[in-house]
Order: sequence, then C-alpha cells, then structure tokens
Amino acid sequence: MSFVVARMVKIKSHDVKGIQFHNQREKESRTNPDIDPANRHLNYDLVNAEKIDYNKRVKEIIGSQKIGERKTRKDAVLVNELLITSDTVFFDKLTPDKQKQFFEESCTLFSERYGKQNVAYATVHNDERTPHLHLGIVPMRDGKLQGKNIFNRQELLWIQDEFPKHMQKLGFDIERGEKGSKREHIETQKFKANTLDQQVKDLETKLQDVTKVYEVEQQVDSIPVKDKRDLKAKMGLNGARTIEISSEDYETIKSLAKGSEGLKRENKGLLRKVEKLEVRIDMLNERNSTLVEQKKRLMDENRQLKQAINTYEKLVDYLKMTLEAIKFNATKGLGMAKEKMQAYVGHVRTGVLEQTFGPDVLKKEQFDQYIPDDERPGAEGMRETLQQKREQEKSINRGKKQELDLER
Repeated sequence: MSFVVARMVKIKSHDVKGIQFHNQREKESRTNPDIDPANRHLNYDLVNAEKIDYNKRVKEIIGSQKIGERKTRKDAVLVNELLITSDTVFFDKLTPDKQKQFFEESCTLFSERYGKQNVAYATVHNDERTPHLHLGIVPMRDGKLQGKNIFNRQELLWIQDEFPKHMQKLGFDIERGEKGSKREHIETQKFKANTLDQQVKDLETKLQDVTKVYEVEQQVDSIPVKDKRDLKAKMGLNGARTIEISSEDYETIKSLAKGSEGLKRENKGLLRKVEKLEVRIDMLNERNSTLVEQKKRLMDENRQLKQAINTYEKLVDYLKMTLEAIKFNATKGLGMAKEKMQAYVGHVRTGVLEQTFGPDVLKKEQFDQYIPDDERPGAEGMRETLQQKREQEKSINRGKKQELDLER
C-alpha cells in the first residue's frame, strides 16, 4: 500500500509572488528539471477558473474578515500551503477521473475544516514526475491571522493521522506515512528552491533598472559645460553629433541624476540579498540531491525485500503442495516398509520441486539442499527419470528441427 504525503509550508509576504509564479507556471523554472512544459495543459486549479494575483487574493481574504485597524506584520505568515501527494505507484493505478476525485476530496476535507472562504488556491500539477496538489490556506480565525494557533503541533498530527483514514473510507488504497520519520519530502525542498529562485529573478530585474539609472547619471556627469548659458554634449547613439541645452535644463537633469545615489545604495543592498539567496539555493539543491540518493537507496532496498518475499512465498507454496501430495498418496504408502515410504516421499517431493521451481532445481547443487538424506533413494530415481525425460524431449526437438532444415 502507498503512503499519503501531506506537508505544510509557511509563506510570508516576500514569498507570495514567487509561489504564484511557480504554481501558475508564469515563469520558466531553472531549478526544477522535473517540470515538463509539454504537459502544462494538464494542470488545473480546483477553486479558480483563471490565473489570479496571489497577493490581491490574500489581501481580499484578510480584509473581508479582519477586525480592528492594526496593520498586518511584515513577517506574518500569510498562507499555509499544504502539499498533497503520494508515490507514482499509487497514481499509476488511478484513472484520470479517479485521480481528480482524490484531489477534490482532499480539497473538500481541508476547506471544510479551515473554512472555504480561506482557501486562496488549489492548484494541481500534472506536469511533474508525480501529480500533487498545492492547497493555499490563509489562516484567518476570529478576525485575525492565527497561523501558529491553527496549525499547531496537534493539528499537524491530526492531518497525518486522520487525512489517510478519511481517504481510505472513500476507497483510496493509501495509508499514513511512517511515524517519527526524519526524512523530508523531496518535493518540499524543490518547492523552496523554486521560490528562492524566483526571488533572485525579481531582484535581478530590479538591479537592471537601477543599473540603467546609474548609466544615465554617468552620461550626465560626463557632459562638458561651456558656460552658464549653454553647453555642448556629445551623444554617441547614431554617430557623433552635438546638441545644445540651456544651463537651467542642465542643472535640472543633473539634480535628477544625483537622486540616483539612493538607488545605488539600494543596488548594493540588493546585491547582498542576491548573494544570500544564491547561497540558500545552493544549499537546498545540495539537500535535494542527498534526498534523491536516499530515495534511490530505499527503492533498491524495497526491491530486494520484494524479491526475498517472492522466494519465501514460492517455498511456502512448495511445502504446501508437498504436504497435499503426501496426503493424497498416503493410502498407498501405509503398507510399505519405512525405507520404501521415505523413498516414496522423496519421489513425490522431487516431482513437486520440479513443478514449482522448474528443471534447474534438478541440478546437483540445488537439489541437495531440498532433499533429506533418508528420502534420497526415491528422490534420485525420480530425478534421473525427469532428466531422461527432458533429454528425450530435447532430442525429439532437435530431430524435428533437422527435418525442417532438410525440407528447406
């Protein structure tokens, strides 16, 4: 049975726009190689028919319920986003309609619990490796933001325990994840990396604007003044040429350019923010790579365990068939001496072995580990009979092949 995943991410004001770009695919991602643009049309939102402005929607939800005039803190959590998903094995078993029902039922459960009026978006992504739902909840209660009170430790435990039970009742073959597990969900790490990447892009855009103003200032400062009444400045856009402006206009332009000193200071601050964000992105990418390796290792261990279970299941079936065969033929062995009975059991056991594991089990090194010493006489006789039968079949097949070759 597959595990359900329900992870929560806290989103503050400076992250909202980046989440919008990621969820609504408004900009190309440079950090998430799992996104397939060819499948972007398969994405949809369960509460919004069209793309929305996340900041505007969040402000609308807060404004419609807020009590009092106190401003929202800049560092307040504006959205608690739940990431709902499972593994590819689970989704591969679902039809498209059934998959959509899974996300719809998830959205309905949490909407009723935290208030339909507080759900800002419910975006389903089908263009990544594993389908998943981003459910954005504005944590409003009693007229104010209460993220810490609403999504406290007890509530997060309720989500982990009750959400899988609810989906099981609806007929979905899914169960709760491992309790006490310290493994983080890889999708959450990618989610954070994408958000930081979008912040870097926004800062780079601001830097370009600041750089343009700075270049204008440099050009103005380089203009040579001839006297107080007029000046001549060379402009090299379409070849060398000379223009004349009044000294009053020149002073106006220069004072405006001087105002860019504040922009240059902002530029330095933005550069420092970009450097910090790039470091955080590198750390998240490194963490993501580690989690991917952990996932591969766990999948290999799971595959090995399945192979071992399959072998044990065959062995159990073999033992069951041996017992049934002995019971069926018990009346024939009652009149035999002890040695003959053991030989007969070995005879029967060899036949069952060959039926269960195939002719390779008759090889000496494999055959010896299944046959007790006291059953060896009858088993060896049956083994020789079966091997002779196989050889005869091979000989007949070779003869038929030769005849076909001659006819050709």
